[in-house]
Amino acid sequence: MAPKKVVIMTTGTQGEPTSILRRLSEGRNRQFDIQTNDTVVLSSNPIPGNEEGVHRTINRLLQRGARVIYDPSAQVHVSGHASAEEMKLLIHLVKPKHVVPIHGELRHLTRHAAIAREVGIPLKTRPWWRMAPSSNSWMERCRWRARARRLCLRGRHGRRRYRA
Repeated sequence: MAPKKVVIMTTGTQGEPTSILRRLSEGRNRQFDIQTNDTVVLSSNPIPGNEEGVHRTINRLLQRGARVIYDPSAQVHVSGHASAEEMKLLIHLVKPKHVVPIHGELRHLTRHAAIAREVGIPLKTRPWWRMAPSSNSWMERCRWRARARRLCLRGRHGRRRYRA
């Protein structure tokens, strides 16, 4: 897909060490990377105590050639939660082929799916379904629950890394 057609919405506007935005700023994300002239919008204000991590992330993004838009350089601050009308507007602007509600409790997922249907995105699924590329359908029902546990991965050089 052409880079100018890609929008990535991600975590990390508070400079959290394991967030995707922080990893992008450090060049440590495996799936994608910040390119010169990419635009990064931080639409939150730093929570007191997080300023140093936020400023470090912004500086690293700038060093990698990104254009970074943030308060106070631009009036882009928003609440962490979109209203229903804002979600409808975003769907109209982005024009997605599919919407997969993935964040929040079941009540949030169900409402997000209802909003997508209201603006014409057909959802034949329920919010707790999962992606299944091997299936004839682009989604299939998830009938099991994943257990949270530590996972040992072998890195490029055979070193072990642990993830929670």
